[in-house]
Amino acid sequence: MKPGGKEIASNSVVPAPSSPSLSGDVRAEQHGMERQFSLFSIIGLAFAILNSWTAMAASLNIVLPSGGPVAMLWGLVVSAIGALCLSASLAEICHIYPTSGGPYHWSAMLAPPDWAPLISWICGWFAVTGWWALVATAGSLAGSLITGIIALLHPNYELQQWHVFLIFEVWMIGAFLINTFGVRLLPVINRAALTWSIIGVTVISITCLACSSPNYKSGEFVFRSYINETGWNNGIAWILGLLQSAFGLTGFDAVSHIVEEMPSPHIHAPRAMILAVLIGATSSFAFLVVLLFCMKDVDAVIASPAGALLEIIYQATNNRAGAVCLLMFPVVSMAFAGQGIMTGASRMTHAFARDNGLPFSQIFARINSRFRVPLASLVLTTTLCVIFGCIYLGSSSALNAILSSSVVALNVSYSIPVALLLIRGRHLLNPPELPEPPTFSLGRIGGPIANIIGLAFAVLTTVFFLFPPELPVTPSNMNYTIVVFGIIAIVSAITWMTSGRRHFKGPLDMDELLRMAYDARRPASGTIVHEYAHMPGHYPSSVDTHLTTQDSIDDVGGIGALTLDDTSSFMTSSIPRVDESPTTSFHAYGTDSFVSTDSAPPPRTRRPSEIAASRQMSAPKALEHGSVHRSPRTPKRIIVCCDGTWQDGIIQKQTWMYSNVLKLARCINHEDMRYDPPIHQIVFYQAGIGSEQNIYSRYVDGTTGASLAEKVQEAYAFIAHNYSPGDEVFLFGFSRGAYTARMVSAFIGLIGILDRTAMDSFADIFIAMQKKCKAKDEAENKQCDDALAPFKEICDDGRRRADFSHDKFTIKCVGVWDTVGSLGLPTIITRGSPKMHQLFDFPDNLLGPHVERAYHAMSLNEDREDFQITKFCQTKKGKERGQILQQVWFAGQHSDLISLYEVGGGWQDHDLSDIALMWMIANIEDIISIDFKYAKALPRPVAPWGEQPPHSSQSGIYKLGGTTERQPSTNPATHERMHESVKYQKLRTPAANQWIKEHPDRIANLLPLEHEIRENWGYRPGHTPKRIDTLQARKEIKSEQAAAKGLIAMAQKVLRNATQTEVIKDEGGRSVYEDSWVGRILDEIMNKKDN
Repeated sequence: MKPGGKEIASNSVVPAPSSPSLSGDVRAEQHGMERQFSLFSIIGLAFAILNSWTAMAASLNIVLPSGGPVAMLWGLVVSAIGALCLSASLAEICHIYPTSGGPYHWSAMLAPPDWAPLISWICGWFAVTGWWALVATAGSLAGSLITGIIALLHPNYELQQWHVFLIFEVWMIGAFLINTFGVRLLPVINRAALTWSIIGVTVISITCLACSSPNYKSGEFVFRSYINETGWNNGIAWILGLLQSAFGLTGFDAVSHIVEEMPSPHIHAPRAMILAVLIGATSSFAFLVVLLFCMKDVDAVIASPAGALLEIIYQATNNRAGAVCLLMFPVVSMAFAGQGIMTGASRMTHAFARDNGLPFSQIFARINSRFRVPLASLVLTTTLCVIFGCIYLGSSSALNAILSSSVVALNVSYSIPVALLLIRGRHLLNPPELPEPPTFSLGRIGGPIANIIGLAFAVLTTVFFLFPPELPVTPSNMNYTIVVFGIIAIVSAITWMTSGRRHFKGPLDMDELLRMAYDARRPASGTIVHEYAHMPGHYPSSVDTHLTTQDSIDDVGGIGALTLDDTSSFMTSSIPRVDESPTTSFHAYGTDSFVSTDSAPPPRTRRPSEIAASRQMSAPKALEHGSVHRSPRTPKRIIVCCDGTWQDGIIQKQTWMYSNVLKLARCINHEDMRYDPPIHQIVFYQAGIGSEQNIYSRYVDGTTGASLAEKVQEAYAFIAHNYSPGDEVFLFGFSRGAYTARMVSAFIGLIGILDRTAMDSFADIFIAMQKKCKAKDEAENKQCDDALAPFKEICDDGRRRADFSHDKFTIKCVGVWDTVGSLGLPTIITRGSPKMHQLFDFPDNLLGPHVERAYHAMSLNEDREDFQITKFCQTKKGKERGQILQQVWFAGQHSDLISLYEVGGGWQDHDLSDIALMWMIANIEDIISIDFKYAKALPRPVAPWGEQPPHSSQSGIYKLGGTTERQPSTNPATHERMHESVKYQKLRTPAANQWIKEHPDRIANLLPLEHEIRENWGYRPGHTPKRIDTLQARKEIKSEQAAAKGLIAMAQKVLRNATQTEVIKDEGGRSVYEDSWVGRILDEIMNKKDN
């Protein structure tokens, strides 16, 4: 909330822009926010956002000596007209692009593409500076009011500037603490602030009028008197007096920062922005008129050490105690202001950091997992405001400087998008991509007029608000606003030259913001249940939606098909990137996962004819009375993407931290529009093991792979719950995710795809198959076959199949990156025990004939002995059926193939992983619809194509293990090739050099997409890889070192016990399989915790 009650909705704390989905509501939910504001509540909130009467009343000391009543009232009229024109101009833009980034996002959208990053950068810096200064105004005004109370009650009190400084600092620290530890109280505080403000202005007005009756000032004094004690001429003094009213009406862009919390933001946000100014101006005008009529001694008011507002109230009531009690209304409003505006400023800071707009953006872009707030942004905002307050120690006009800084910075940030709109033309407000024409417009004449008036007002105030408030100028009355902006300009320029021009491209994903404009115009399709997530393109958990299309149940095999057992994965449909028609969102009952195939906005590059066709699509019929009229079902594609250890799309905040599995999931369109009717593509992204935020998950599970059984069951269950005969199944994975993908493929080859009603038997099947794959002799193998036999029957009671046919391919494609034997389990943990390693060995390297295509990207430079590659081996039957198998070697180590964020620091350079990703996409683009615009934007080269040096794989605990060189093979069953990029690698292994020399015919030819990527690689000479040494990385290193010995010992004991798993009998004599080694590990951990 702005000082004087300028409050923003602060019940949620994550402002960063990200992709919308599920009719725009999911976008809010992924930040932990609910769309809880109705139109009525937004109109009410507008009064709280610009509760101008308090701001203007608390800053009367500025205007009374600089124009007096004329500047106070008629200056307010001028400021209201200027602010109204600015707010209306921005509201018009917000109607088209309702994004939480506000002005700097709009600047990027309206600017010429070549200049968009720089213009957005400048606007963003002015915006965050303005919000930082706005935070400081709360403490400034509170300090002035509180010291005024002391001066009124103790006439001998001598005000010292450091007194105000101490109150200022306490106010800032209090706001920080509330935003950090009292975040759950923010919704209550917001409602209390609005109520308190309305009661306050009413009580003060009535009391002052009643107590002053009938001794009021004349109308001549109130509306025509002029006072000038500044030393400037009357014209400049009057303009300087505008600061009070301009300050009271600034900050209306706060409405744009809460668009994620309101339904239909393209309608409600513009209205709220305009109403905020109108309500603020009218209420302030009325209250100021009351104060002027109740003022008795103007000179005493100007000279009073108690401050102008308190002196006026005291003159009206003639009672010190009564005056102090009435002043509590604006004082408490300042308390509300401190926390509210701190929230808004931290949102703005966090959003700008996520777009790489600040130094050390990777730090300030984080969300604290404990408090679920942008803690680093809060700390930065508080620190800067504390420094800001130091102006009080050296200047008697510090309040002017702080208020001027906020008004000037924010007005400049407002002016940039308005100027761009005025210069480039109003056609930018009617893009053909929108599903409906704009409904809010200032018109062809009214729009430019409002733009010009708003810009003129901003230019006028920007220039004159830098002037010192009085003459002659001394160090104590100097306006230090220019110094503040000088420092900010220097820091911004240095940051731009050193990193910004390379890393800041405006909003990280412009298409995400454009999709938001589309999604904001679609009606909500369901009810969002609160769950926090923080990743663009990811969807929150536990989403309950209502099917509204006639084809929905046919497409997914019924609502019941989505019931999963004990899952904790993150299901998401891919982010749509092309022209797609509406489909449906589904709820996974009893889980915290969901899948959405909601529609997406068309891209900016669509042709007018395509737009017209999309607008003429008939609406789907709604379900009535629970009955469904089935239409012919179009087969769909079920795409399962299993990530590697510690990889989680929610945690990673930057694209350079994404694995190739996550990037691929993001690249897949909702529908394949190359077919008529389009083919739906449902994507399930499964986070890797060890990604849960706890010690057990990270160290024990992440190191041993203990939860792989659960991951396999989860991925298979997703397919079973959504599969209908004729659907195409795709499996992708990296590392242990590759294990999951290949195990699921093996299960489907063995038992087909179970009907969802038969999933209760899956645990028994899993255990039996694990034992079969590792059987030591024929007797043990036969025992396992006998256990599996009942499940191979097609229609055995209780074990129905969704589909079971080996006469045709069951799985369309399996694509993996670097499958390793023994799951990469460190030898130091198993102590070389063959029994333990056998437990974790990959069970089967045969590629079943039920797979139509298989692609395997393998890393040449991985030399850890525990990471030996596990290749596919093609069977004779698969070859006879025309099965495609390609296994290609790439330069780099295990993590280089997926752009892994390694413990101990991350690498922003991911050229090698990008090459491997594009190879995979190039091979599957004919069978999966890919968003090529998004995919081609992923590479950010740091070296010429193929020449980036591989990273070292000898890190952490693996430094203690052995090494071995991977050997390419010419075995015809493995179909191995060397990727062409390896030829350009300067650090090739000896085995690779020999293989290239002896088998030049086995260099894989580049596919057309790879040729295009190579030709447009975009490497800029002079840019070198940069090691990211973050606080989080150092914290992880420290924690890892402290816990390593105990965790290794624990894992050794657990794994020894795990090999002793046996079949037991329950009381009824029924055989019960223990939950393999997973149950033993969990028991061990829980017992240790209890002890």
